[in-house]
Amino acid sequence: MSFFSKKPKADQRQIKTQHINDDDAIDDPEPMVSITSSKPESKDPQDPISKLLDQQVNCTINTPLMDTDFNETIIDKSDFFYVVDSISKNIKLSSKEIFDLLNKNWCPDPAFKFPLSGKRKLRFQHAWFIRWNWLVYSFKELGAYCKFCVIFGQNDGGRGCQKLGKLVLSPFNNWKDATTKFNDHLEKDYHKLSVLKADSVIDMYKNQKKPIDVRLNDNLKSEIQNNREKIKPIIDTLILCGRQGLATRGHNDSGRIDVEKELNDENDGNFRALLRYRVEGGDLMLKKHLMEAPNNATYLSGKMQNEIISVCGMIIQKQIISKINRAKCFSILADETADVSGVEQFSICARYYDEDLKKLREDFLVFVPVTDVTGKGLATKILETLSCLSLETKYLRGQGYDGAASMSGSFNGVKAHILEKYPLAFYIHCTSHSLNLAVSNACSVKSVRNTMGSIQEICVFFRTPKRQHVLETTIDKVLPPTNKKRLKMLCPTRWVERHDAILVFIELYKAILVALDEISEWEYIDTSSKAKRLMIIIEQPEFIITTHIIGKVFSVSMPLSRQLQTENIDLLTALKVVGDVQQILQRFRENVVNDFHNEFLKIEQWCQDLNIDTDFKRLTRT
Repeated sequence: MSFFSKKPKADQRQIKTQHINDDDAIDDPEPMVSITSSKPESKDPQDPISKLLDQQVNCTINTPLMDTDFNETIIDKSDFFYVVDSISKNIKLSSKEIFDLLNKNWCPDPAFKFPLSGKRKLRFQHAWFIRWNWLVYSFKELGAYCKFCVIFGQNDGGRGCQKLGKLVLSPFNNWKDATTKFNDHLEKDYHKLSVLKADSVIDMYKNQKKPIDVRLNDNLKSEIQNNREKIKPIIDTLILCGRQGLATRGHNDSGRIDVEKELNDENDGNFRALLRYRVEGGDLMLKKHLMEAPNNATYLSGKMQNEIISVCGMIIQKQIISKINRAKCFSILADETADVSGVEQFSICARYYDEDLKKLREDFLVFVPVTDVTGKGLATKILETLSCLSLETKYLRGQGYDGAASMSGSFNGVKAHILEKYPLAFYIHCTSHSLNLAVSNACSVKSVRNTMGSIQEICVFFRTPKRQHVLETTIDKVLPPTNKKRLKMLCPTRWVERHDAILVFIELYKAILVALDEISEWEYIDTSSKAKRLMIIIEQPEFIITTHIIGKVFSVSMPLSRQLQTENIDLLTALKVVGDVQQILQRFRENVVNDFHNEFLKIEQWCQDLNIDTDFKRLTRT
């Protein structure tokens, strides 16, 4: 087995390092360190210093290598001068070496007389070792050191962090002022810190305590865990507000939350109210945090709320992206529109197969502000966004946009620019949007267009509180069984969504007539005249027949539209639903005479049931 050995030559001792190989360490479970030193040469064999060195140097120290780094240098312990010299050269000490230096008995035999020095011929006193247990005497330099401050590397301290001198970096030998100097050193902050470090190392080896760095790390972990427990109810409350669509901010939601104060009339928001509710429910950790947290660490400010919400959004986004990348096949859905502030927002979604839920999903990814709304600019923005989100674009297999030229253009549209880079990303015009365009185009027939416009005008007419009250009162009198109390506005963009509005209008038709008749007798000229005009319009046979025909056609297209908008519909299901609608419309066309005759009879019977006096006249060409 290899050993660390030093062979001093005269007064200049050289420190040599050797490595212990792994085989030796395994064969010998308790390797020992052997430290030997030859005697320093002295001209006078009776020299007291030579005698003392004879006692201290000619010894062998056998100590287990507990956690010694095999690449570190073993320090000469024959005189404290060599410890000071090694530390001044930035030689790294292991905790075991530090313990050995602290535990070593540096005191000579009590009968030994220290050499005289100075003009007054004073000498170091043995009693000082007992009074100040940190004192160490260097026989080579004939001066005293503080072993704690030397070992733990205190090179500066005091006011202004001045460079230290006597007892730390150089020996102290002015024995006349020794007592005063030692007492002053005892009160220094850097000395007290070194003593604490020394006590910690000694306790670690004697009492098997954890090292100071490990204990500090444990304290840090405990503090982090404690902080997490404090902020957890705050995060849970914000997530609850987000799930339920509750606004978090109130009229006055700044400052601390006084959990012991009774509630007042001032509204400070749902978020703070829910935190009070948690405290009342027995959340002691939250209560302690709200009462004891410093003003700059309450985690309740609006800025902190936004940060937590942003982090939650990032976590959700990363989970979605991870699922998309695992699916290895996805399509991009995008649309561009301006928000209320006039900023062009590009909404990007992804359609993919969720392996965990075993179904197709469409998930929103991000809003992206855009300035270049050309096909190339939008395509570049989409690809840059996908790259920033860490989506693997090599799995891009589809594009879904509306039919605008900048999106679906075959040469300069987004579709063309993305297909150029990803040939497998085929473009498909949104089928629901295509259906909406087809229905919108069919509704351009004069009778249908006028009827839809009149229905919308009547819905707007009853939007005021006073007129709405008249309509509701009339519904209660004329149609008591119905639970419908107001008209539905016609959706300005989704024509197929107007089916429900048409059905409600047909159901409340009689009440609408009575309410308009009542309002037409008001003294307000504008209101009464408009009510009379609308009443005349809806009593026209063409209006009544067209309204019922629109309701019948929309009843066929509405289920298809809703099916096409479901996120997990597949191609086969979509084709089947479209085929069924085509067959129904085809039957309408093939049996148009009989179907219209039957529908006309139903409308006539409906008018008779409602006591509507309308004379339907057939118009024929001759």
